[in-house]
Amino acid sequence: MFIVTVQDVARLAGVSPGTVSRVFNGNVPVREQTKRKVLEAATQLNYRPNFIAQGLRMKKSQTIGLIVPELHSEGFVQVIKAIESVIYEQGYSLILCSSDEDPEREKANIQTLIHRNIDGLILCPVSTDVTSFDELSHTDIPFVLLDRMIDGIETDIIKGNDQLGCYEATKYLVELGHEKIGVLSKPPTIPFVVERLLGYQNALEDCGIPYHTGLVRFSSHFSHHAMQACEELLTSEKPTAIFSMSSTLTMSLLKVVKKLNLSIPDDISIIGYGESEWNSLLNPPLTAVGLNGNQMGTIAANMLFRRIREGREKRGFETVLLPVSLSVRSSCRSH
Repeated sequence: MFIVTVQDVARLAGVSPGTVSRVFNGNVPVREQTKRKVLEAATQLNYRPNFIAQGLRMKKSQTIGLIVPELHSEGFVQVIKAIESVIYEQGYSLILCSSDEDPEREKANIQTLIHRNIDGLILCPVSTDVTSFDELSHTDIPFVLLDRMIDGIETDIIKGNDQLGCYEATKYLVELGHEKIGVLSKPPTIPFVVERLLGYQNALEDCGIPYHTGLVRFSSHFSHHAMQACEELLTSEKPTAIFSMSSTLTMSLLKVVKKLNLSIPDDISIIGYGESEWNSLLNPPLTAVGLNGNQMGTIAANMLFRRIREGREKRGFETVLLPVSLSVRSSCRSH
């Protein structure tokens, strides 16, 4: 098989091999007329530059890593799509990994991406243990924390206002007359959970309602764990309303409600955390707390590319707090 080389393209275009390299590397300006001649010659010869070899020489891979805790949440799908769109526009490729809410798997993903010579990383962290990120922190790879922050790590962060969102949702239920408000949550070891629970507790306190630990149930995102937690909460504590603080937990809750032949909102009022297109399609439509996933993903990617251009510690690190809104639908009623 005949392999087309830089020298072949240079001969056809009437330029030096160095000029061809500069056109494809994009690191040195080339006159438009010359650039056009090189690209036309490359197209005619079906030339494909070896970007892997270029990356090794330039210590650049033109790839961005993204680690999310789960791939089946629609909220994360929106964020991933927005990130990938910005990455594509910048001429980079995306390597997507899932930690599956497992700190060890997250650590392995980070190590793999570092060894793949990524140019930057966007990470929605699972672990709160700072030492899990030692290897990443000791590299010069710029990274952005997405949706969750970790005490002790200095980097750019973008997240929703979880505490305020859960405060407003809980207060809304209290204003409807609910005092026995159950909560379904992921484990408190996950960074954002403490903030969401604090919003719930503060709303109860401000409304003069005692906090009852029995009304709060923790579960992994695995369906069988979540459904067990939901059924225990509904049958043992018999809340009049439930606030599900994760879209995956909300799906499990809806399955258990159906299993127990309960009616929403007549038997139980429900609020979910996480906006989705299916929220308005459910019967009844689901009241939910959420933020703009497209906005979050776009800002996160742009933050990372700005850091790549300027250097990891060129300027102070930035924290962007996105507003969270409550979309009132028909899944809650006055009690």
